[in-house]
Amino acid sequence: MYRCSVCQNESNNKKFIARELMFGYNDEFIYWECGNCKRLEIDRSPENLDKYYPTDKYYSFIGKNVYTDSPKSLKNRIEKLKYEFILSGKNKIAGHILSLYYKIPSFYEWIKISGVISSSTILDVGCGRGVLLNRFRKMGFTNLTGVDPFNKKNIEVKGMSIYNKTVFEINGQYDFIMSHHSFEHMPEPERH
Repeated sequence: MYRCSVCQNESNNKKFIARELMFGYNDEFIYWECGNCKRLEIDRSPENLDKYYPTDKYYSFIGKNVYTDSPKSLKNRIEKLKYEFILSGKNKIAGHILSLYYKIPSFYEWIKISGVISSSTILDVGCGRGVLLNRFRKMGFTNLTGVDPFNKKNIEVKGMSIYNKTVFEINGQYDFIMSHHSFEHMPEPERH
């Protein structure tokens, strides 16, 4: 019998069976939807989770090395001017001109709402190879940390560190913590 790990409900719960199809393993997993709070959770997380996040196939890990260009390159200085203008109104003339016909990335809105500034300490939980953190770095952010237990190696570049760790294995205090499309992949999410 299934008991919801959030509200402890045991009645009117629905069982679902899902198969892994992304990589062709066709493994079967049981999920439960709580009849009370509607939480959906896996019955039992597989012991070998890294099988389902292969660094040579999973979208968060594939692609070219994005860390080689300097935040001070012309392209990144332009990006920083646009960022400073859109978020804080700095560099009004140059920022306005450079921002004409510029499609503002969706993450600018939540950066603005959060109140983070370029010196804020930011942690990205489940960051993959750090594409989003690297965009922040190119915009002038200097205290960026990422953790992903499925990364095969640590990455250290000026202003950004990405570690092969879980959130429980990292120390420090952060002004802003992000978890994009990763929370739902974590076993025991109530611990996080």
